[in-house]
Amino acid sequence: MGETIAKNKKAYFDYFLEEKFEAGMVLAGSEVKGIRANRVNLKDSFIRFVNGEAFLFNAHIGRLNTTHHYYSHEERGSRKLLLHKKQLMKMIKAVEKDGYTIVPLQLYFNARNLVKIQIAIAKGKQLHDKRQDLKAKDMKRDIQRAMKDYWLKLVIFLVIFVSSLFSFSIELSDSTIANGKTALLEFSQDKNIKYDKIVVGKKKYKIYDNPIHKEKAYVLLPMSYYEKPSDKKVEIFYTEEKNEKKRVLIFRVKDGKYKKEKIKVQKSKVSLNKKDKKRASKEYAEAMKIYKTSTEKSYISKEFIVPMKSKITSGFGKARVYNDSLKGYHSGTDFRAKIGTPIIASNDGVVVLAKDRFYSGNSVIIDHGQGIYSCYYHMSKFDVKKDDTVKRGDSLGLSGDSGRVTGPHLHFSFRVGGEQVDPLQLIELINKNLLQ
Repeated sequence: MGETIAKNKKAYFDYFLEEKFEAGMVLAGSEVKGIRANRVNLKDSFIRFVNGEAFLFNAHIGRLNTTHHYYSHEERGSRKLLLHKKQLMKMIKAVEKDGYTIVPLQLYFNARNLVKIQIAIAKGKQLHDKRQDLKAKDMKRDIQRAMKDYWLKLVIFLVIFVSSLFSFSIELSDSTIANGKTALLEFSQDKNIKYDKIVVGKKKYKIYDNPIHKEKAYVLLPMSYYEKPSDKKVEIFYTEEKNEKKRVLIFRVKDGKYKKEKIKVQKSKVSLNKKDKKRASKEYAEAMKIYKTSTEKSYISKEFIVPMKSKITSGFGKARVYNDSLKGYHSGTDFRAKIGTPIIASNDGVVVLAKDRFYSGNSVIIDHGQGIYSCYYHMSKFDVKKDDTVKRGDSLGLSGDSGRVTGPHLHFSFRVGGEQVDPLQLIELINKNLLQ
């Protein structure tokens, strides 16, 4: 069997296939051209016997725009199949006496570059048969996924084991991480080893001293929301006794399967005029300059807390459709908060921004050190200003409905190494791993 042109997937689901045959087809020149252009669909097609000959019905073969209408074919017309007499008799008997049906399976070019169709003697499945097939398919998929995870974890284990033979140990928080989430890599400090950097693809990450455990070092690996499922190679560069060395780890990025939500806002907040577009662009550049700055010092000494105790109305990662137009995704977590609800700092740090902005309204950004930033948006009142030092639990201001919003609430988000990440997952990761 050569190159497959079209496949009737529904036939494999709806029928038990008993015996398969290869048949030729009587085709017009325009039909062959349509087939070569892949304008074929076998869905809903079927085979019937007319005067002892087999015909394919309802298969769609599209016309080319360059074909003259005089020579053009009927796109869903009947097509005669070319079979040996013994094959025809066998199929006719199966249909008329044994209650079978003949189904088309796939269209393809054979080794001589001729169009052929594979057909089969088939028996229709009952509903419970189809359910059983679906269960088997799901089970097979789960087994394959489990085996893939097993081998991935085995590779990571072996790499970690081998790494331990070379004077330092590595701990990876999870071998699989979803897009928009964060992974943690920890190292045991050694006087003979100096950690340099981590490289994942084209991105470089600094390795920092653990803020409370001086015998450890760490790096946070934020995965972009737009990262596609794949295996990622993590290259660890370090110096041991004046010799530059490298170790490699592997982890998998999986699809976070985020949902969509529709939001109605003022038209001026979606389609910006020239003045607003210039303002929003300037504010974005200002914020990114902040996020791309990291300090060796960490202000963190205790676990992170949420900025208020309230119901979460919208989680991280939902694709956002503003006024029926897709405009990105939800970059944080929204807390229900009527205007005037107190907002507190999630942890110790320095206020690096406190101002009104076009999209996020009255905004506060706190630098917690080592490239970690927490953000608080849509406020109605500030209790802090730029360059203020804050402690965990200090008042930052009051919630509001400033910026691009549908109503009053608090938008709470995090940036790590300049990347937007799920704030609640990051807090849990740091609290349960880095600070324990």
